[in-house]
Amino acid sequence: MNEQDGSMLVLSLIILGIIVAISLSITALLIPRAAIIREISNSVPALYSADSAMEWCIYEIRYSERILKPQMSTSISVWGGTPPGYLIKDVQNPIEGNECPYDDEYNHGAVGTYGGVSRALCLGPGVASTLCSP
Repeated sequence: MNEQDGSMLVLSLIILGIIVAISLSITALLIPRAAIIREISNSVPALYSADSAMEWCIYEIRYSERILKPQMSTSISVWGGTPPGYLIKDVQNPIEGNECPYDDEYNHGAVGTYGGVSRALCLGPGVASTLCSP
């Protein structure tokens, strides 16, 4: 009988084990990256939503005019689900709401949300410590 019977089977199992280990390692590296890519794509509507709210407040404070709140399109075909939203925060009045602070100071921030991602924009010296701190 040949002494090398089954040696190719053992060698092929070792090579197969190495290939599986490499595949699992690559998968473990790529799965967190996929979540980051998904968050990046949701970050843009969240940032634009916060920017719309900030621009609306700046306009109302600067020109003392009441204009309509920014409204995001509610079309499911545009967003594929829930549209982006925003929340305006006033440092002087800590109650959160969607009304601009009507004082003459630019001291507020806005948080835009979309798809579980939130992005904040701050305006004024007192906001950075309360709203935009990491």
